[in-house]
Amino acid sequence: MSTEAVTNALQTLHAATEGINSAPVLESYPTNMGNRALDNAGLGYPMVLTFPGEGAHLGATGAGGKRIRTYQIYLLLQVYDEQAQAINASNLVSFVDLLDAMHTAYIEAGILDTDGDGRAWVMRGAGDIRDSGLVMLNYAGADHYGATYQVNVQEM
Repeated sequence: MSTEAVTNALQTLHAATEGINSAPVLESYPTNMGNRALDNAGLGYPMVLTFPGEGAHLGATGAGGKRIRTYQIYLLLQVYDEQAQAINASNLVSFVDLLDAMHTAYIEAGILDTDGDGRAWVMRGAGDIRDSGLVMLNYAGADHYGATYQVNVQEM
């Protein structure tokens, strides 16, 4: 099971979530958050980016091994507007709906599509899916309003 395959499977799940505009695969993550660069890449807000976090191996190693990894997920709602210093009201309403939509997507995910690279699924126990609520995030040198999710995935 490759971590890249699970990361991209989670991005596929995010792309299918209502209200998400962009959820690129790992090799297509933006490195410049300027409007022109995003437009040229066909990306926009709200955007979701997934990063592998802490992992723990359970039992056997190799092909028969299992592990649990916590994936850090950034939900980027809008770039911080230094002049307005406020979140766009319509984006705030969308944000509340997105928190629910993403939580529902994780609960209903089942087995993730890893293109034949092992099996992985989102764990659904107490504390396996957590969100930060509205926070400021920095990605690629730009401050954003958004949220983080920590999602535990069991991989085989």
